[in-house]
Amino acid sequence: FQNASHELRTPLMSIQGYAEGIKYGVFSEEENSKAVDVIIDETERLTTMVSNLLTISKMDMAKSGDYTVKKQILNCAEIAENTIDKVRGHFIHEDKELINDITKEDLYIYANESDIFRMLENIFSNCLRYCKNAVNFTCLKDKDNKNIVFTIVADAPVE
Repeated sequence: FQNASHELRTPLMSIQGYAEGIKYGVFSEEENSKAVDVIIDETERLTTMVSNLLTISKMDMAKSGDYTVKKQILNCAEIAENTIDKVRGHFIHEDKELINDITKEDLYIYANESDIFRMLENIFSNCLRYCKNAVNFTCLKDKDNKNIVFTIVADAPVE
């Protein structure tokens, strides 16, 4: 909880600072627009953090037997395409490429769809933040044909 509190405090301070700057006329008209963009970005970041905290809480509850995670058979290509559709705009905005090398082979996993989606979305978000130009996404069976492996590789990190 201490780490979560610290992580939540940072975007909240940013939002508060920019909102107060707008309210008290500290910024020029152009700076106001940038301030609003920062507020929107930080609000989205907070929303993601809260969703992640809720997921972690559900996982803890499931571990203790107080909550049952609903799992189903999921098509990996569909999960990949849906996730990429959701995050592609962020990559375009940052002028970075997202390469989808998901095989059209029928690959399935037994999992909770929203948890898998959130996991992939978080990884893509981190890759976008730290990659230089592109992120490559693949999904294949392992060499023993027993497991499905999602591989997300970012090119050289931004210096």
